[in-house]
Amino acid sequence: MNPALTIRIGLFLAGACVILTPFVSGWLLFVVAILAGIGVGTVWTNTDALVSQQAQAGKLGATMGVAGTFKEIGDMLGPLLIGIASQAFGLTVGFVACGVLGLLALGLIANGKVASRVSAT
Repeated sequence: MNPALTIRIGLFLAGACVILTPFVSGWLLFVVAILAGIGVGTVWTNTDALVSQQAQAGKLGATMGVAGTFKEIGDMLGPLLIGIASQAFGLTVGFVACGVLGLLALGLIANGKVASRVSAT
């Protein structure tokens, strides 16, 4: 399967399930959490494959380094910013914001904007 398609499916699954998380409970919360984890896992493991496919010849190392840097920046700033939003507006807003951001990323990939920018660098 194409990594871009797998990432799109994973982003949709993760985004939708994260949005649902504060509104469900019991066994349904268990199912939603598992589906969100599967979605995140497919995105996390396939983004490197997609970036490596889009890299220009001879620039694979630099392209993967930049991609890794942005992943790490996201790992640092994402929880910090969502934590601030959750403290200010409540946990429901934090979960919904995370899910919406994931769905917005899906929109960028679906329109090809991310892939074309990666290959242009």
